[in-house]
Amino acid sequence: MKLQLFIFFLICALGVQAKVKLPALVGDHMVLQRNAKVKVWGWARPGERIFVKGSWSGASARTIAGKDGKWNVSVRTLDAGGPYSMTIMGENRINIKNILFGEVWFCSGQSNMEFTIKRLGGWDSKWYANDAQKLKNYNTSNIRLFTVKRKISNTPVDDCEGNWAIARPDDIENFSATAWFFGLNLHEKLRIPIGLISSSWGGTGAEVWIPEEYGPRYDPDGWFESAPNKSKWWPGKPGVLYNGMVNPVLNYKIKGVIWYQGEANRKQADRYVSMMETLALSWRRAWRTRFPFYFVQIAPFNYKENKAGALLREAQWEASKVLSRSGMAVTMDIGEKDDIHPKNKQEVGHRLALLAMKKTYGNANVNAESPSFRRVKQENGQLRIYFDNCTKLNANKATLEMFEVAAADKEFHKAEAKVEGNTIVVRSAMVKEPVAVRFAFENFAVAKLLNEHDLPASSFRSDEWLVEE
Repeated sequence: MKLQLFIFFLICALGVQAKVKLPALVGDHMVLQRNAKVKVWGWARPGERIFVKGSWSGASARTIAGKDGKWNVSVRTLDAGGPYSMTIMGENRINIKNILFGEVWFCSGQSNMEFTIKRLGGWDSKWYANDAQKLKNYNTSNIRLFTVKRKISNTPVDDCEGNWAIARPDDIENFSATAWFFGLNLHEKLRIPIGLISSSWGGTGAEVWIPEEYGPRYDPDGWFESAPNKSKWWPGKPGVLYNGMVNPVLNYKIKGVIWYQGEANRKQADRYVSMMETLALSWRRAWRTRFPFYFVQIAPFNYKENKAGALLREAQWEASKVLSRSGMAVTMDIGEKDDIHPKNKQEVGHRLALLAMKKTYGNANVNAESPSFRRVKQENGQLRIYFDNCTKLNANKATLEMFEVAAADKEFHKAEAKVEGNTIVVRSAMVKEPVAVRFAFENFAVAKLLNEHDLPASSFRSDEWLVEE
């Protein structure tokens, strides 16, 4: 009798192990990248035959699970549309419903990407009440949302926790606000299904999102191995969130990445450009595609360290110049002095979407670039500042008071500033022979130096002098 029970339970156990299992990302309501060869993958009994058939195709894809039980097949998607279904068959059968083909974006970073509309005040707050009203008259069923659950891992993991949700008010309110407004803007312009995968964790440094083996590229002296940005909530060891929250997504075909992070690295501005280059490079290699990478410049905030925010914004501006297939959304006009999480995520998402529409989707009529400091020229005791990405500049009085000039003695004094077309002329009675200019080069300075498309210029400086933090 005992032997019979043992055999019975063994058969049951083997039966469970033999069942085909899918990752969290492959399920009902998912959006698959349109017009692409996409992977469907999972686990089964070693040697098990797997068949995958989509309702949009007459053919089945087939494979055999490897010795480790892993399997994957590639299927070809069509142009944007749906809904479709998919059947996966092995020793069991799984039916996936309500699949759409469209554009899939991976959305990552720290708290300004992670924070949901609910956490920022909710639909009832003054910040989002109008957006809630708009949703009553807008069909969002073709926007789908997936939030990767937080996970720390010292080694790469193959799966994550989460599920695809149809974008309804409650689901939207509990999703990344930045990612949502980005996706909504894309949907309004493209009129096709949009899939958004949010994988973020507040307070995290860029180093934890980069594969550990890439450390020598941005950290040749191994300084980040000491986890300088760790907190009581997470260890801060390089690579641990890449392992737990990016690696599980690598099989999923994406169109591109949006990234909002930097506050946690404000004390490492001198290392940040290299970190950003490495992050984008490592992710593109991992996904095996040179997807676009758009990111947000940190907003003004009253940091306690002298000019730490300004220096980090400067590093991000440099990164925007050296990263290929990239662009940066400037947020100098929406900071909040005592809140590191500005509520105006609508404009952040909008500016990210402008970059995508211009650079990824090729809409030549979209104006996406902020005014960019190009050079400064000495003119009889004053300086003329030249910009790119503008034919006309606009600035209010408070913004014009944010300019400073210095002579060779490196002592900066407030300057008088005047807009002249797409240049600005600055002078100071305290500086007879100015050689350098700075604009809004402080931690907190809400600056509205705008081009003709109402996009703000970043804080900047013309000098390269050492700044004491």
